[in-house]
Amino acid sequence: MFNLFHKFVKDSNFPLSKLVAITTDGVPSMTSRSNGFLSLFIIHQEVLYTKVVKFDHVMKVVTRVVNYIRLSSTCHRLFWNILNISDTKYGDVILHSDIRWLSGAKALEQFCCLLDEMRDFLKSSPGPYYHELDDISWLLDLHFLADITPKLNELNLELQGKYRNILCRINVINVFVKKLKLWITHLNTFPLHFPNFNSILETVNDSESDLLCQTS
Repeated sequence: MFNLFHKFVKDSNFPLSKLVAITTDGVPSMTSRSNGFLSLFIIHQEVLYTKVVKFDHVMKVVTRVVNYIRLSSTCHRLFWNILNISDTKYGDVILHSDIRWLSGAKALEQFCCLLDEMRDFLKSSPGPYYHELDDISWLLDLHFLADITPKLNELNLELQGKYRNILCRINVINVFVKKLKLWITHLNTFPLHFPNFNSILETVNDSESDLLCQTS
């Protein structure tokens, strides 16, 4: 059913951005959590988000690093041993799939917290080392994405629900737009609503200050 709908949308050049609500009769083929029409449509929308936000360069590295650690039992055990002797908030990393992009919020949060351990592990392992992990520009994008993804998740959830009519959804979107304007202002001054981004920004500023002191 979803494939037929998707074909119709492509053939008729129907703008999915104009679609704000879907009404169903509640049958499992429409509402099933794993493979119902609504679930497949939400996954499709999540893939579209990646084209708008344009942070594929971040998610590709995150997914490759995490998959390298998790898909090999030996690598996973060695990395788990590193975490056991480190004072970290998390005891493991989540295996993430590119398909469910917005579901990567927790994976990104853990990735940011375990960056040092991942660097040490990759440098000592025979596998590839991703130099993006040392690139300040990439790290800023990573931490920003770790902050904005949960906010997009919240918006996505608020737009769903049995009793969410079009007026409710319009109100949710309008509120989110106002929040975006507020967050943009804060990013230019003090990124209070972006704790991960703020932490890496402080690290960069401290490093620059130390470099200036050494130069002086």
